[in-house]
Amino acid sequence: MTTGERATPWTGNDLALWAAGLAVAAIVWAWAWWQAAGTAMLSHQMPWVSGGVGALLLATMTHATWLLRARRRIGLRRLALLDDDGGVSDDRPADAGPPDGPLVAAAGLRRYHRHDCPLAQGVGFTAAGRAAHESAGHMPCGVCRP
Repeated sequence: MTTGERATPWTGNDLALWAAGLAVAAIVWAWAWWQAAGTAMLSHQMPWVSGGVGALLLATMTHATWLLRARRRIGLRRLALLDDDGGVSDDRPADAGPPDGPLVAAAGLRRYHRHDCPLAQGVGFTAAGRAAHESAGHMPCGVCRP
C-alpha cells in the first residue's frame, strides 16, 4: 500500500456520522421504551412505540448509508485499477506477443486466456484458436492479453 491510501473504505468523518446516527437511534429507542413501559394503556403506549420504530429505521438507514459509502468507494477504486475493457491495467505492452501455447476459454464465460494465465488455472477450460474464440463471442483477457 502506498502512502496516503487507507486500509478501510471509510473516512473518519464516515465513522463519526455512523456513530452519531446509532447513538441518536439508541437514545430515542431507550427513551421510547422507558416511556411506553411507564403506561398501562395501549393507547398511551402507541406514540412511544412509533418513536421506537422510528429509531429502528434511523439505525437501519445509518448502517445502510455507511455500507453504501464503502461500496461506492470500493467501486471507484476498482475502476481506477481496471482499464476500460475490465482487464487489470499494468505496464505491459498492449500486445504481449504471440502466445506460446493454446488459447483457452470456458463455456459461459466472456473472455479467453493464454494457457498460463493465472485466471485460467485450475478451471476446466477448452483450447481453441483465436478465431474460434472470437467467433464464439469471447473477448481477450485483460490480464494475460492473448
